[in-house]
Amino acid sequence: MSSQDPRSREAKDTVRKPKYPAYEVKEEGEKRTIKRVEQDYRIDPPARLKIVTLAPQHLDLVIEAQFNPKEIQVDGAITLAKHKDKHGVAALEYTGREPRTVSLELLFDGAESATGVGPHLAALEQLLRHMPGTDFPPPLALVWGGVASRDDPHLPAFTVMLESLSIKRTMYSRDGKCLRATANLKLKEIPEGGVRRGK
Repeated sequence: MSSQDPRSREAKDTVRKPKYPAYEVKEEGEKRTIKRVEQDYRIDPPARLKIVTLAPQHLDLVIEAQFNPKEIQVDGAITLAKHKDKHGVAALEYTGREPRTVSLELLFDGAESATGVGPHLAALEQLLRHMPGTDFPPPLALVWGGVASRDDPHLPAFTVMLESLSIKRTMYSRDGKCLRATANLKLKEIPEGGVRRGK
């Protein structure tokens, strides 16, 4: 029985081409809409979680967690409309599903090496800003390890936008450089129809 060279197995495990839904901006008259398109991304499956922008033609940004989050919370809900009934309990009508929300906390710590964590925080803040030439923040995907499947959805398999970001700076150097901070992220699912600019 022949044994496989561990080096070749390692190389195979670190070269994957996950296919993520990407987005592009469409202009229809005065309306701008982010539309879903298909695009291949080659992302080596690291041991650390990454936040990847899915519109690299506008903002090629990958944020890698210094420490993996301890937990990732996914919240979902449906919408039910009530119809009054004089003779009993009000009837319910299912009107749709709300976009899911992903919540996680990231820690950045450079205290031991006296390294500032400002660049990590600035990169996160970019995710709240409009992409150049558009009216939208960038669509994002969470990548950690390999590609999640339907049978093993170890990470949310849908694309998101950063809905809110709360940064708490907890340690500074003598010259005012931030050495440690925690960032709480809330990400909102982008529906199949994309995202439209508000009036």
